Amino acid sequence: MRRVLFSSEPSEKEFFEEYNKFNGATPWFILIFILRSLIPLCLALQTGTFEFSDSIDLYVEHFSITYNRTDNFIFQSSCAIKSKENETGHECALQDCTQRDIALKMSLLKSIGFSLGPVFGGVFSDVFGRRIVSLSFSVIWFLSSLVIALVNNKLLVEIFYSITVASANIVNVVTFVTFAEIANRKSRFLVVYTIMTIILGSFMSISFAKLFTVWKYFSTFVSSINVLIIFACWYIPESPRWLLNKNKQRKVYDQLNDVSGLIYTVQVRNGAETAMKIEILRLMFLFLFKSKMKYFLLISWSMIISSFLYNCSKMKALLNFVNSGDYGVLANVAEIMGYLFLLPIYIFLGKRFGLLFLYILVAIQSLFAMFLATTEEIYHVAFGILFGTCTVCLNLLYCLDLFPTFLRGTMMGINFCVFGLTMVVTTFFAKVDLFAPEDERKLNNMYYYVIFLCGGIFGLSVFLLPETANQELPNFKLYE
Repeated sequence: MRRVLFSSEPSEKEFFEEYNKFNGATPWFILIFILRSLIPLCLALQTGTFEFSDSIDLYVEHFSITYNRTDNFIFQSSCAIKSKENETGHECALQDCTQRDIALKMSLLKSIGFSLGPVFGGVFSDVFGRRIVSLSFSVIWFLSSLVIALVNNKLLVEIFYSITVASANIVNVVTFVTFAEIANRKSRFLVVYTIMTIILGSFMSISFAKLFTVWKYFSTFVSSINVLIIFACWYIPESPRWLLNKNKQRKVYDQLNDVSGLIYTVQVRNGAETAMKIEILRLMFLFLFKSKMKYFLLISWSMIISSFLYNCSKMKALLNFVNSGDYGVLANVAEIMGYLFLLPIYIFLGKRFGLLFLYILVAIQSLFAMFLATTEEIYHVAFGILFGTCTVCLNLLYCLDLFPTFLRGTMMGINFCVFGLTMVVTTFFAKVDLFAPEDERKLNNMYYYVIFLCGGIFGLSVFLLPETANQELPNFKLYE
C-alpha cells in the first residue's frame, strides 16, 4: 500500500500525473482491459449467428424458412430475381440463395440498430454518467438476447435483434470511452485493441454453430454469455474524468482508494455538483457549434470515408464467400493484419500523419485495382478490410483527443452512428451488386474502386486536424 501526500487539494493536472503513474503498471488495469474486451466479443457472437452458413442453417431449420418470393427489392430473394433474369429458370442450390437472403436482411437490421443506439448512449453517458448507462443497457442487452433465444416468432426475433444490437453498441461505445478515460496517456491507444475481440467472437460463432444442432440451444447459449457483460459493466468503475467534470471530487478519491490502494490524506471538499437539466444539453451543443465544429466536421468526414471502405469490403466478402466459409477466414485474417499494421503506424507516425499515410495507400490500392488486377477481387477485398480497420481505429483515437469530457461520449456515439449508417448504405449497394449481370457486376466493382480512390484523396483533409500525440485528454468544465 502506498501513501500519497498533497500539501493542498491537488489540481486536475497534479491528480492525473499521479494517477497516470499508478495505472500504468497495475494488474487492476489489465483486468479492466480484459473485461472491456468481453463486450465486442459477445457482440460478435450475437451478430455472428446470422452471418455464417452453419448458424444460418440452424435458424432456417428452426423456423422452417423458405426463400422469399416477394417483389420488394430490399428483401427479394436471390432465386426470385435470378429467375426473372433467366427465362430458363435459375439453377442454384436453394440453400445458398436462402443463406444470402437471410445474411443480407439481418445485416440491414443490424446496421439499423448499430446506427440508432450509439447517439443516445453517448449523450446519456455525458449527462448521467458512464457507469450507470453502460450497466443499464447491458441488462437490456441480456434481456433482448434472451427473447431472441426463447420466442418462436420470426418477426419478434428480427425486432429484438435490432434492439439487441442497439443496446450492445451503446454498451460498447460507453465502455470504450470509459476505458480511454481510465487509461493513462501512454496506454490509451490500447482501447482500440479491445475491439479486436470481435474477430475472436466471429471465429467462436462459427465453431459453436458446428457444435449445436438446434437453433434454440445455440441462441440460448450465446445469450447466456451476456451475463458476463453485466458483471463487467458493474465492475468497471465510473470514469474519474467524468466525476471531476461534475465536481464530484470526493467520489473520485474514494473510488481510487477502494480500487487502487492509494490513500489521499488531503481533506477534499466537494464542489457544487452540476444539475442534470436540459440546460446542460443546450450548453453542450452550443459549445460544440461555437468551438469544435471544424474538428467535428473533419473527423466525421474522415470517419465516413474509412467506415465506408471497411463496411463495403466486409459486405463484399460476406456476399461472395458466405456459403463456402471463406468469409470468416478472409475478413478476420484481414482485420488481424489491420490491427498489427496499426501499431507501427501509430507509434512512428501518430494519428494525423498515420491517417494521411493510410489514405494515400487506399488511393494507390484503388488505382492498382482499377487498372492492373481487377480480376483478383479477393485481394482487393482483403486490402480494403485491412486499411479500413486501421483508419477506423485512428479516427476513434482522434475523437477521444479532440473533444472535452462533457462531449466525448456524444462525439464517440456520433462516430459509431456514422459507422452504422455506412453499414446501411453498403447493404443496399451489396444488394445491387449481387443481382447485377456478370458484366455489370464488373462495372460495379469499378465504381467501388473509383469511390475508394476519391475517398483516399479527400481523406487527406485530415491534415487540417491538429496532432494530439502524447497530449492529455481535454477536461475543462462546461459550467466554468
